[in-house]
Amino acid sequence: DFPSRLLEDLYQLGGDFLLDDTGKVLLSHPSKNPLDRPSLMDVLQAAAEEHEHADQEL
Repeated sequence: DFPSRLLEDLYQLGGDFLLDDTGKVLLSHPSKNPLDRPSLMDVLQAAAEEHEHADQEL
């Protein structure tokens, strides 16, 4: 069990990360504030670019 003071950190920021099936980072967006999130279009674009890149290697 963790001490209760370690369970909640109001100042801890999150982030959004997109990885492929090999663990390669396709998108890294550490949050600058609680509302700083990548748009859905940014996430989809990162996934699409990797998909296009993988198709070119075939």
